[in-house]
Amino acid sequence: MGKNIIDKMVKIFKPAIKGKTVRLVSANTGAEKHDHELSMCFNKMVFPTKSLSLKAFGILFGDSRNFSLYLQDCASPEMRQVIREVYENFYISASRAKYITGESVLKSEYDHYYYSDYDRNSLYNIFLLMLSKGPHGDFDTRYALYLDLPDFIRYPLDRLYGKENRQITAVDDIDGNLTVFSAESEAMIAMQTAKNLAKNKLIDLTKQKFTQAEIKKLAKMIPVNEFFPETDIKEYAHLRLQWILAYMANANPVLPKKPVKTTPVSDQLRSAWEKRPLSAELFYQLSFVNIKGLRKNVLLSSGITDQYRMTTSLLTQLKGDKWNDIQSIIDLLHSGERSTWRNTIFHPTDFDKMDIVNKVTDDYIYINESYRQLGVPLICSIFFGLAAIGAVDIAYSDAKDSESPYMGLKYVRMTTFGAYLTGLIQTYKAPEIDTADAPGFQLDDTTLTIYSEPGNNLETLMNRFSKQIGPRRFALTAQSFLRDCYIPEDVTAKIDEFRHLLPREMPPLWNDFFDMLKKKSHSVKREPISGYYLFRIPSDDKELQRLLSTDSEIRQYAIKAENYMILVATENYPLLKQLLKRHGYIL
Repeated sequence: MGKNIIDKMVKIFKPAIKGKTVRLVSANTGAEKHDHELSMCFNKMVFPTKSLSLKAFGILFGDSRNFSLYLQDCASPEMRQVIREVYENFYISASRAKYITGESVLKSEYDHYYYSDYDRNSLYNIFLLMLSKGPHGDFDTRYALYLDLPDFIRYPLDRLYGKENRQITAVDDIDGNLTVFSAESEAMIAMQTAKNLAKNKLIDLTKQKFTQAEIKKLAKMIPVNEFFPETDIKEYAHLRLQWILAYMANANPVLPKKPVKTTPVSDQLRSAWEKRPLSAELFYQLSFVNIKGLRKNVLLSSGITDQYRMTTSLLTQLKGDKWNDIQSIIDLLHSGERSTWRNTIFHPTDFDKMDIVNKVTDDYIYINESYRQLGVPLICSIFFGLAAIGAVDIAYSDAKDSESPYMGLKYVRMTTFGAYLTGLIQTYKAPEIDTADAPGFQLDDTTLTIYSEPGNNLETLMNRFSKQIGPRRFALTAQSFLRDCYIPEDVTAKIDEFRHLLPREMPPLWNDFFDMLKKKSHSVKREPISGYYLFRIPSDDKELQRLLSTDSEIRQYAIKAENYMILVATENYPLLKQLLKRHGYIL
């Protein structure tokens, strides 16, 4: 505790104690306690040592009853309202304070740009004063005076206002008029579709931002249920899709030089979640989709990433499958050590570097509005983003006329995928997908032919699995399916991807084909040997033995050895690998 803080505390509390006798009473028993040094400190408001200062002010601030007495004695009802508003909003303007109390913050209202603490009205000693941009014309400058509270005042106010040790509250039932958004199974399809499009180079998941034209095109290729399907605001029309793309971009790994096991999209997102949060560059533009004037370079020193981490850290505290009240979550993030300038997103010095405007209302946002128009919407937007990928369900009201599209959020509920994403459970199986939700593909009962229904925007995805043989017709072969498979696990993962894109009930022919691919992918086992690859083949796989004996192309690259073994020269391995894929084998 520095001298400046001690001087500030003395200035605040001296009027409350002046002319009074201070008695020290045990908080537990009510018995009077005798401490000559502390009594002298309080009665004379003189603190000769730092340890005495810490002890004395620990008493004043450690028990909300002492601070409550101060407010009753030294703050009028109007001043208590000002304190409450500054506590709730982090900042209020000096003009707002004067409107409430009738008292100016400064003794004289000359050009306050050059004010000093000597100009302060002593009624406002409890506050910190600061200059920041204000409405044009305020005091004939672009700057206005604002009130803030020091941390040592905020902590007892947490207790006084009942926000200390807050818990997330939850209910079983919610208002039937709210919109409930629950899309865990659909999210798995959408994210897998995005992943497949990226593999086919139809979408670039390394991009930080997509243009509106690109988003409109992708909306046809990745059809999803949107949060605001009837909105007239173009930035809100495809918000959910953009959140999905942001999370997929965050989880998009740098492709290694060597082939690795194909990772299910749920595991891919969990791995990314464990390593890093969603980067600010990816999500700030979605959280503040209704805001303009933000400067990217200021984001580096902003509280956006901290708020994202603090908010998502509360996911493990959500009450099971109940509906958790978003206001209780906001209150929890507003209390204790979490309650800092980061709740308002930008530090005051950075706030002044920008001209921030709400595009919906066309109003400037000043620092006294930053918590309500930036901080709270950011928290709500994080849960909308998690709902987009199926990690939570949300319930919200119509926010059409709101300053932010996210301000209608009322409740949030954890899903099974959310529990897996955050580490509450260790295994995850995607929910069964209703056939009615599947994209427009049909499977032939007698041949491995796929038909695409007219108007189906997902036709291009079939190129990853099959070969196009005509308009809206695709043929599936072992070679086409195994094109980018390198190990048996890749085959299993790719079959799962295919099933996600088509109805679960497949004709027997298709199930037999996939069973065959799974079996063959485990047939050949590699043995270590210098200069060659040594493979062991199953003694009961007559088809593979026949190919190695009779196929002229295959025979030139494989040397038969005893005990069902073959030798392949290192330089011939890639060629033989491709030849065997034609027949469904992974080498």
